[in-house]
Amino acid sequence: MPAVTQAAFTVGDVTYQLTADTVRAAAARLAPGDSADPHPNRSWYGLVGTHLYYVVDLVEDATGARHVKVKTARLSLAELGFPVFALAWNTLLAQGHPGHTGWLLPCASRRTNPASAGESAPRQRVSACWLCSGQRAVAQLL
Repeated sequence: MPAVTQAAFTVGDVTYQLTADTVRAAAARLAPGDSADPHPNRSWYGLVGTHLYYVVDLVEDATGARHVKVKTARLSLAELGFPVFALAWNTLLAQGHPGHTGWLLPCASRRTNPASAGESAPRQRVSACWLCSGQRAVAQLL
């Protein structure tokens, strides 16, 4: 485990403290993620013990905070030393996540990028983004 014993984050005007112990206690109260019936809008999970839990559920339950952003939750858990995973399936595996590619949407290598406005440059092939490629690898390992 890292030397960090607590992570702080702010939602609205309130600052919350998250510790490894409060995360473990939250995990004991929550049901783990179910790979047989995955939630289509939940891609980020934290590993606590031998189970995966949705990062926002973990952080909200551990702190009492509401409306925690996914990025805040996953970074806070990672800061405390919990492994965080992005799971992918279906089109996310085949095409990648559009939000990870900037203006090159979607990022699958079979797609092409648009010419800039007002330019007559031909459309060019682009390769999949590194994060989407990493998601495919993580999903294949699981």
